[in-house]
Amino acid sequence: TAPLKVFQPLFIAPSLPASMATGEEAFGQVQIFNYGDKPLTVTMTAQPSDGLRVEVTDLPITVPANEVVAVAVRVVALTPGKQTVTFIAASNGVQDAAVARITVE
Repeated sequence: TAPLKVFQPLFIAPSLPASMATGEEAFGQVQIFNYGDKPLTVTMTAQPSDGLRVEVTDLPITVPANEVVAVAVRVVALTPGKQTVTFIAASNGVQDAAVARITVE
């Protein structure tokens, strides 16, 4: 056995409502963390399930070294059920993905 150091300079953390009503509009954010020693210009895409419409604003965005920046997200609930949004952020060969789950009633 040997020690294994794992380091990911870019990662994201979505913060969206856990539940919504059909037709409701909500706002949330996705935090972008840059633990690298250089600024990153980050692009992000949102891949919602069929029951949601999602808009990400203010992209691309520059995240300074060792900083965190929040990006605004608008969500509209279209149909009832368990819905998901997969966010994918990328910059200069590094990327991260995170899934947010929303129950629409």
